Amino acid sequence: DPPSPVEIRNRETKIVHPQADKAGHKLRPSTKCPSRGKHYCFDRKLAEDSLSVHGRDAIFQPLRAYVEKKLNDTAPGTIDKGNLDEKKPKVQVGRPGKFYVPLPLRDGSPEDLRMFEYGHGLRSCNDMPAKLPVDRGFGKHVSRNVNNRDTFSSGKLNVWEEAKEGCPVNADPFLPWIHDIFSNDKGSVVHFIAQNKRRCNSGKVHWEDIHALEPQVTIMQPVSVKRIDETTARNLAPNLWSTAD
Repeated sequence: DPPSPVEIRNRETKIVHPQADKAGHKLRPSTKCPSRGKHYCFDRKLAEDSLSVHGRDAIFQPLRAYVEKKLNDTAPGTIDKGNLDEKKPKVQVGRPGKFYVPLPLRDGSPEDLRMFEYGHGLRSCNDMPAKLPVDRGFGKHVSRNVNNRDTFSSGKLNVWEEAKEGCPVNADPFLPWIHDIFSNDKGSVVHFIAQNKRRCNSGKVHWEDIHALEPQVTIMQPVSVKRIDETTARNLAPNLWSTAD
Protein backbone atom coordinates (compact mmCIF):
# COMPACT_ATOMS: atom_id res chain seq x y z
CA ASP A 1 0.00 0.00 0.00
CA PRO A 2 1.24 3.57 -0.65
CA PRO A 3 2.41 5.46 2.47
CA SER A 4 0.02 7.89 4.06
CA PRO A 5 0.60 11.68 3.83
CA VAL A 6 1.67 11.67 7.48
CA GLU A 7 4.31 8.98 6.85
CA ILE A 8 5.63 10.88 3.83
CA ARG A 9 5.88 14.08 5.84
CA ASN A 10 7.73 12.31 8.65
CA ARG A 11 10.20 10.75 6.21
CA GLU A 12 10.90 14.10 4.59
CA THR A 13 11.34 16.13 7.74
CA LYS A 14 13.34 13.77 9.95
CA ILE A 15 17.07 14.50 9.95
CA VAL A 16 19.86 13.04 12.04
CA HIS A 17 23.00 14.72 13.36
CA PRO A 18 25.54 11.86 13.39
CA GLN A 19 28.49 13.97 14.43
CA ALA A 20 29.09 15.06 17.99
CA ASP A 21 29.73 18.63 19.10
CA LYS A 22 33.10 19.93 20.28
CA ALA A 23 32.55 18.62 23.80
CA GLY A 24 31.99 15.10 22.51
CA HIS A 25 28.28 15.04 23.32
CA LYS A 26 26.04 13.27 20.85
CA LEU A 27 23.10 15.28 19.63
CA ARG A 28 19.73 13.57 19.43
CA PRO A 29 17.80 13.42 16.14
CA SER A 30 16.11 16.68 15.25
CA THR A 31 13.13 17.66 13.17
CA LYS A 32 13.54 19.89 10.16
CA CYS A 33 10.93 22.58 9.66
CA PRO A 34 8.69 22.30 6.61
CA SER A 35 9.27 24.74 3.79
CA ARG A 36 7.67 28.12 4.40
CA GLY A 37 8.93 30.18 1.52
CA LYS A 38 11.47 32.80 2.62
CA HIS A 39 10.42 33.03 6.26
CA TYR A 40 12.94 31.97 8.90
CA CYS A 41 12.13 28.55 10.31
CA PHE A 42 13.21 27.87 13.89
CA ASP A 43 14.48 24.35 14.64
CA ARG A 44 13.22 23.92 18.17
CA LYS A 45 14.57 20.40 18.60
CA LEU A 46 18.10 21.40 17.70
CA ALA A 47 17.90 24.38 20.05
CA GLU A 48 16.73 22.12 22.89
CA ASP A 49 19.60 19.70 22.20
CA SER A 50 22.14 22.53 22.40
CA LEU A 51 20.56 23.83 25.59
CA SER A 52 20.75 20.41 27.26
CA VAL A 53 24.41 19.96 26.24
CA HIS A 54 25.85 23.39 26.99
CA GLY A 55 23.51 24.73 29.67
CA ARG A 56 21.52 27.94 29.88
CA ASP A 57 24.32 30.16 31.22
CA ALA A 58 26.60 29.30 28.28
CA ILE A 59 23.95 30.10 25.67
CA PHE A 60 21.96 32.97 27.14
CA GLN A 61 24.76 35.51 27.38
CA PRO A 62 23.60 39.06 28.18
CA LEU A 63 24.44 41.90 25.82
CA ARG A 64 27.36 44.00 27.08
CA ALA A 65 28.88 47.32 26.04
CA TYR A 66 32.53 48.19 26.73
CA VAL A 67 33.11 51.93 26.92
CA GLU A 68 36.54 53.34 26.11
CA LYS A 69 37.93 56.55 27.53
CA LYS A 70 37.78 59.60 25.29
CA LEU A 71 40.65 60.01 22.85
CA ASN A 72 42.30 63.44 23.04
CA ASP A 73 42.71 63.86 19.27
CA THR A 74 41.69 67.49 18.55
CA ALA A 75 44.14 70.37 18.72
CA PRO A 76 42.85 73.05 21.16
CA GLY A 77 41.51 76.30 19.67
CA THR A 78 41.13 74.95 16.13
CA ILE A 79 37.32 74.61 16.12
CA ASP A 80 35.33 77.49 14.61
CA LYS A 81 31.62 77.31 15.51
CA GLY A 82 30.69 80.04 13.06
CA ASN A 83 27.75 82.29 13.87
CA LEU A 84 25.26 80.07 15.71
CA ASP A 85 22.70 82.91 15.86
CA GLU A 86 22.74 83.48 12.11
CA LYS A 87 19.54 82.52 10.26
CA LYS A 88 19.47 80.54 7.03
CA PRO A 89 21.09 80.85 4.57
CA LYS A 90 24.18 80.81 6.78
CA VAL A 91 27.32 82.62 5.71
CA GLN A 92 29.53 82.10 8.75
CA VAL A 93 29.22 78.32 8.92
CA GLY A 94 32.44 77.69 10.83
CA ARG A 95 34.92 74.86 10.28
CA PRO A 96 35.81 71.58 11.99
CA GLY A 97 38.74 71.23 14.31
CA LYS A 98 42.18 69.98 13.34
CA PHE A 99 43.41 66.62 14.55
CA TYR A 100 46.82 65.80 15.91
CA VAL A 101 49.13 64.19 13.35
CA PRO A 102 49.87 61.42 14.02
CA LEU A 103 46.78 60.61 16.09
CA PRO A 104 47.34 59.64 19.75
CA LEU A 105 47.76 55.94 20.41
CA ARG A 106 44.97 53.89 21.96
CA ASP A 107 47.15 52.39 24.66
CA GLY A 108 44.41 51.34 27.09
CA SER A 109 44.12 47.78 28.36
CA PRO A 110 40.90 45.72 28.65
CA GLU A 111 40.86 46.59 32.36
CA ASP A 112 40.52 50.27 31.41
CA LEU A 113 37.21 49.65 29.63
CA ARG A 114 34.02 50.39 31.52
CA MET A 115 31.49 47.57 31.11
CA PHE A 116 27.71 47.92 31.05
CA GLU A 117 25.47 44.87 30.97
CA TYR A 118 21.94 44.77 29.62
CA GLY A 119 20.95 41.29 30.73
CA HIS A 120 17.98 42.62 32.70
CA GLY A 121 16.16 43.21 29.44
CA LEU A 122 18.02 41.40 26.66
CA ARG A 123 19.07 37.78 27.09
CA SER A 124 17.93 35.96 23.95
CA CYS A 125 17.01 36.45 20.30
CA ASN A 126 13.36 36.65 21.31
CA ASP A 127 14.14 39.95 23.07
CA MET A 128 15.44 41.57 19.89
CA PRO A 129 15.00 44.15 18.54
CA ALA A 130 12.41 45.40 21.04
CA LYS A 131 14.81 45.41 24.01
CA LEU A 132 18.03 46.58 22.36
CA PRO A 133 19.67 49.36 24.46
CA VAL A 134 18.55 52.15 22.15
CA ASP A 135 17.08 54.30 24.93
CA ARG A 136 15.35 53.87 28.29
CA GLY A 137 12.06 52.86 26.74
CA PHE A 138 8.76 54.54 26.09
CA GLY A 139 7.81 56.97 28.85
CA LYS A 140 11.19 56.70 30.61
CA HIS A 141 13.27 59.19 28.62
CA VAL A 142 15.38 61.60 30.63
CA SER A 143 14.88 64.30 27.99
CA ARG A 144 12.10 65.16 25.58
CA ASN A 145 12.19 64.40 21.87
CA VAL A 146 10.57 67.77 21.06
CA ASN A 147 11.76 71.14 22.42
CA ASN A 148 14.54 69.36 24.30
CA ARG A 149 16.91 71.76 26.05
CA ASP A 150 18.61 69.23 28.34
CA THR A 151 22.18 68.33 27.36
CA PHE A 152 24.94 66.03 28.50
CA SER A 153 27.59 68.73 28.05
CA SER A 154 25.82 70.98 30.59
CA GLY A 155 26.00 68.27 33.23
CA LYS A 156 22.22 68.10 33.61
CA LEU A 157 22.26 64.68 31.94
CA ASN A 158 24.79 62.05 33.03
CA VAL A 159 26.39 59.89 30.31
CA TRP A 160 27.22 57.09 32.78
CA GLU A 161 23.70 56.92 34.16
CA GLU A 162 22.35 56.93 30.61
CA ALA A 163 24.74 54.13 29.63
CA LYS A 164 23.52 52.05 32.57
CA GLU A 165 19.79 52.67 32.18
CA GLY A 166 19.46 53.34 28.47
CA CYS A 167 22.12 53.60 25.76
CA PRO A 168 25.96 53.66 25.97
CA VAL A 169 26.53 55.71 22.80
CA ASN A 170 26.80 59.12 24.51
CA ALA A 171 29.45 57.69 26.83
CA ASP A 172 31.41 56.27 23.89
CA PRO A 173 30.23 57.60 20.50
CA PHE A 174 32.42 55.07 18.68
CA LEU A 175 29.84 52.44 19.66
CA PRO A 176 27.16 51.94 16.99
CA TRP A 177 23.60 53.00 17.80
CA ILE A 178 21.91 49.73 16.78
CA HIS A 179 18.13 49.85 16.83
CA ASP A 180 17.00 47.02 14.51
CA ILE A 181 18.08 43.48 13.68
CA PHE A 182 16.91 41.12 10.95
CA SER A 183 17.77 37.52 10.09
CA ASN A 184 17.63 35.86 6.68
CA ASP A 185 15.29 32.93 6.09
CA LYS A 186 17.90 30.34 7.16
CA GLY A 187 19.22 32.19 10.19
CA SER A 188 22.76 32.09 8.77
CA VAL A 189 23.03 35.86 8.23
CA VAL A 190 22.02 38.57 10.69
CA HIS A 191 21.65 42.20 9.59
CA PHE A 192 22.13 44.97 12.17
CA ILE A 193 20.66 48.41 11.42
CA ALA A 194 22.50 51.35 12.97
CA GLN A 195 21.66 55.05 12.82
CA ASN A 196 23.62 58.23 13.35
CA LYS A 197 22.61 59.36 16.86
CA ARG A 198 24.18 62.73 16.15
CA ARG A 199 21.12 63.71 14.10
CA CYS A 200 18.67 63.37 16.98
CA ASN A 201 19.13 66.89 18.40
CA SER A 202 20.14 70.07 16.59
CA GLY A 203 20.60 73.77 17.26
CA LYS A 204 23.14 75.79 19.19
CA VAL A 205 21.91 74.47 22.56
CA HIS A 206 23.16 71.02 21.58
CA TRP A 207 26.38 72.09 19.87
CA GLU A 208 28.69 70.48 22.44
CA ASP A 209 26.75 67.22 22.40
CA ILE A 210 26.74 67.22 18.59
CA HIS A 211 30.49 67.73 18.54
CA ALA A 212 31.01 64.90 21.04
CA LEU A 213 28.99 62.56 18.80
CA GLU A 214 31.13 63.17 15.70
CA PRO A 215 32.55 59.60 15.84
CA GLN A 216 29.03 58.39 14.99
CA VAL A 217 29.73 59.62 11.46
CA THR A 218 33.18 58.03 11.22
CA ILE A 219 32.02 54.50 12.05
CA MET A 220 29.64 54.62 9.06
CA GLN A 221 32.41 55.48 6.58
CA PRO A 222 34.80 53.03 4.88
CA VAL A 223 38.36 53.23 6.19
CA SER A 224 41.45 51.87 4.46
CA VAL A 225 43.62 49.74 6.73
CA LYS A 226 46.88 47.88 6.33
CA ARG A 227 47.61 44.64 8.18
CA ILE A 228 51.00 44.62 9.91
CA ASP A 229 52.74 42.00 12.01
CA GLU A 230 53.39 42.27 15.75
CA THR A 231 57.06 43.22 15.33
CA THR A 232 56.22 46.14 13.05
CA ALA A 233 53.50 47.30 15.43
CA ARG A 234 55.92 47.26 18.38
CA ASN A 235 58.48 49.28 16.42
CA LEU A 236 55.89 51.88 15.44
CA ALA A 237 54.14 52.05 18.81
CA PRO A 238 56.04 50.39 21.68
CA ASN A 239 53.46 51.60 24.24
CA LEU A 240 50.54 49.72 22.72
CA TRP A 241 48.82 47.25 25.02
CA SER A 242 49.39 43.57 24.33
CA THR A 243 48.57 40.26 26.01
CA ALA A 244 51.03 38.62 28.36
CA ASP A 245 51.98 36.02 25.73
